[in-house]
Amino acid sequence: MSETPLWDAVERFRKKKRSAFHMPGHKYNPPYDMGVLFDHDITEVEGVDSLYHAAGPILKTEKNYARLYGSRASFLSAGGSTLCIQAMLALVAPRGKKVILSRMVHSSAVAAMALLGLEPHWIWPEVAQTPEEGLPGMALPITIRQISAALNECPDAAAVYLTSPDYMGQTEPIPAIAQLCKAAGVPLLVDNAHGAHLPFLAGWEHPIRQGADMCCDSLHKTLPVLTGAAMLHVANPDFVPCARQAMALFGSTSPSYPIMLSADLAFPYLKHSYAQEAAPVAAELNRLRRELKNQGFALAKTEPMRITLEFRSLGYDDAEFGHWLRSHKVEPEFLEGGVCVLLASPRSTLKDIANLETALRQLPRLEPRKPLTFLPQPPPVRLTMRQAALAPRAVLPLGEKLVGRIAALPVSACPPGIPLVVPGEEITPGLLLHLKKSGVKNVCVVQ
Repeated sequence: MSETPLWDAVERFRKKKRSAFHMPGHKYNPPYDMGVLFDHDITEVEGVDSLYHAAGPILKTEKNYARLYGSRASFLSAGGSTLCIQAMLALVAPRGKKVILSRMVHSSAVAAMALLGLEPHWIWPEVAQTPEEGLPGMALPITIRQISAALNECPDAAAVYLTSPDYMGQTEPIPAIAQLCKAAGVPLLVDNAHGAHLPFLAGWEHPIRQGADMCCDSLHKTLPVLTGAAMLHVANPDFVPCARQAMALFGSTSPSYPIMLSADLAFPYLKHSYAQEAAPVAAELNRLRRELKNQGFALAKTEPMRITLEFRSLGYDDAEFGHWLRSHKVEPEFLEGGVCVLLASPRSTLKDIANLETALRQLPRLEPRKPLTFLPQPPPVRLTMRQAALAPRAVLPLGEKLVGRIAALPVSACPPGIPLVVPGEEITPGLLLHLKKSGVKNVCVVQ
C-alpha cells in the first residue's frame, strides 16, 4: 500500500490533463506563481499580523477587498465560506430564533443553525415543470412572492437567508428582496459563495451593492486563489463591531497563510485584469449556450460563467454521460441526477472550451429517459435541530429500518452539499428513496 495515497491520487488526476470545468477558479493556470506560496507558509509572527486581531497587513488586505466590493467592512477567511456563514448566523442569533431560508441551503448553514439554537422557517422551492421555467424537475430560485409570504408568517425572524447564485448557477432577485427585508426590519444575509466573480461581469452586481446586510464569497470557487480563501462582507454597521469575533468563535486559531496570501496576490489581478479577461470567456460561453440550445440541449438560466444542462432527455444516465465527457478530456464540476454543471473562469483557455464544445456536439442521441425530481416532500419535524444534533445518536446503514427514525445530523451529497435531511426530521419512505438515489450509505439518527 502506498504511503502517500492522497498525493498519488491527485497526481494521477493531474496527469489526465482534462479541461477543468470545476473549482477552483485558477484552473491550474493562475496569473501569478502559486509555488511561492509554500515558501511563505508561516504563522502569526511579529510583523505579519494575526487574522482574528488584524491591525496590520491583513487589515490592509481586507480594506482593499472592502473597497473592491463596496462593503462597509470585509473580513478574510481561510476556512472557506463555511466560516463566513457561521459568523453571519452568529451575528443575527441574538435577534431571534427563526431564520427564513430556502430548503436548497448549504449544509454548513444547517449545522451552524443547529449549534446556535436557530430554527428554520423553510421556503420549499417550486420545481420546474417545463423547459421554459428551467430544467424539468429542478428546484427554482425563491421568488419575491415567497419571501413576502414568509415575512408575514414569521414577522419575528432573525434574518432572511438567500443562496444566490445557487449551485446550479441560478440567481435570485436580491434588490427586490432586500427592499422587502428593509421594510420589515429584517437583515438580509446572502450566501454568495458561487458569485465572487459577478461584479466583474457586465450587467451583474454584488449582493452588497444590491442591498444585502451581509454576504459571503468563496473566492476560490471562481477566482484564482487557493481553495479555502473566502470573504465575509458586511454592509450593515450594526454587525461590523463583532464580525471578527464571530469568525473567531468558529475558525481555526492557525489559519493558513498560503491561503490568505493567495487572496492578497489575486487582488491586483481582480482590480486591473479580471474583467477584461472574463469578457471574451463569457462571450464564448454565451455563444456555446446558443449552439447547445439549437442542438436540443435543455439549459438552466444561469450566471454567465456556468453552463448547467440536462442530459437524461438525450438518453444518458450519470455514468454514461460522465464517461463521455471524460473520454473527451472534460472534467465537470457536478454530474448527478441527469444534470451537469460546467464552471468556467477567465483562466479557462479557448482549448478548454473547444474540448467541451466538441464533446457535446458529437454526443449521439439515444432513447430519452424520464427526468428526475430533485426535491422530496417536506418530512415531519419531531425535534428542534439543536435537540436532535446534541442528542445521543447512532449510525445506521441505509435501509427500511431507517423509516420512522429521526435524523440527528444533516445528510448531504457533496457536491453540492445541500442537505437531503436535516436534524430533527423524521425519515419517511419517500425520503429514504431520495437518499438511495443520491448514493447515501448511512444516516446518523437519534437513539
